[in-house]
Amino acid sequence: MTRLRLLSAIALLAISACAAPPPSGSGIAPSSAATSAASGAGAVCDGNITVANASTLGVDQLFFKPAGAASWGDNRLLATRQYLLPDASLPFTATPPGVYDFRARRRSDGRFLQASNIDVCAKRNLTVTATGITAN
Repeated sequence: MTRLRLLSAIALLAISACAAPPPSGSGIAPSSAATSAASGAGAVCDGNITVANASTLGVDQLFFKPAGAASWGDNRLLATRQYLLPDASLPFTATPPGVYDFRARRRSDGRFLQASNIDVCAKRNLTVTATGITAN
């Protein structure tokens, strides 16, 4: 009989581990995974980024690719029929979200600026400057 009670107790523990989290105000603390998800630390990344131009020259080409990929692909500004003027910014989506390399060309001098291994889930704002591309 003791063995049957022990097995029943183990089964109840296993089932309760799969249950939904307790309602708020129940006095039961959520798990660390639930806490980090609620605070945004475990939030799902959508790949949305903003690219700003802080240089004095316009940007007429912008490329980004998964880090280490061979091809830069299409000019993202051409696809949106945009030109990134000084002090302007535009939204983009990196799909799938992850680590990317970025490359921009300033129109007036034709100079290419580059940044590598940018995690778009951690750093969603990229800025083209006179000397390169920064991310934060």
